[in-house]
Amino acid sequence: MNDEKKINIFSYLDYRKYLANLFNFYKKEENLTLRLFARRAGLGSHSFLKSIIEGSRSLSIMGALKMAKGFRLNKSETEYLELLVKFSLAHEVDEKNEIYKKITKLKPKDEISKMEEKHYFLFSNWYVLMIRELVTLPYFKEDYTWIAKTLNPPITKKQAKEAIDTLLELKYLIRDKNNKLVQAMPEITTGPEVKSSAVKNFHKNLLSMAARSIDETKAHWRDISALSFTANRQEFDFIKERIVEFRREIIQYLKDSRENNFPEDISDDEKTLYNLNIQLFNATEIYWKKKNKDNI
Repeated sequence: MNDEKKINIFSYLDYRKYLANLFNFYKKEENLTLRLFARRAGLGSHSFLKSIIEGSRSLSIMGALKMAKGFRLNKSETEYLELLVKFSLAHEVDEKNEIYKKITKLKPKDEISKMEEKHYFLFSNWYVLMIRELVTLPYFKEDYTWIAKTLNPPITKKQAKEAIDTLLELKYLIRDKNNKLVQAMPEITTGPEVKSSAVKNFHKNLLSMAARSIDETKAHWRDISALSFTANRQEFDFIKERIVEFRREIIQYLKDSRENNFPEDISDDEKTLYNLNIQLFNATEIYWKKKNKDNI
């Protein structure tokens, strides 16, 4: 078989997609069947691979080694597959970050997606998106020292430059005819369901900033409140839908405010950069998840 035709594992971050594409490749090239693969990999069931690909089962590290054996992966491919599995199994953001670094190091240089790394940098460093909003302030200065000192907490001049460069490269910022930095689109959103570990970094950093604001910002210049309650699955779904609608309402209000210039008696010079965090999280085990075997 020509190795150049083989599916390249180093271009994947989702092991299920990789295994699905690899099996289909061998199915066409070698008439590989699920039963034959199961024998080759030393699996007890011929449906094991199918259940992994379809998402009804998760792959363990031991299972990854059997996949590697069945597909005859070499040492570096096997190591990479193990990392993909570890990445999917990791729950803590810091743990995912460490595994992601190992994944990046193991990739051949020509396989590392620059855009993938830039997007990871975008969300893994809280100040990047803050700077994207900062440019809309009427008194914004494209001065890295000024930017670094203006943000709360302050960052370094180098971080400010890296952030601007990244935002320009990803086209989240552009330059107008006067060479002034402006936003290229109204807002960046990941949708209500956030699964990216990079985006989890962003939310984790914002939560830390919110906690710090309790001590650093007077109560009448912030709003931090909490509500504890019990809820069933139907009530939870309703509350989550209302939170999504509330976010949309805020975004629409701000958009209308800018387009219609209201209220008229408020000057743009009075603008301040704010973050709005909304958290809804469980304080006990999620019982309906266990009952319905819901692994989402």
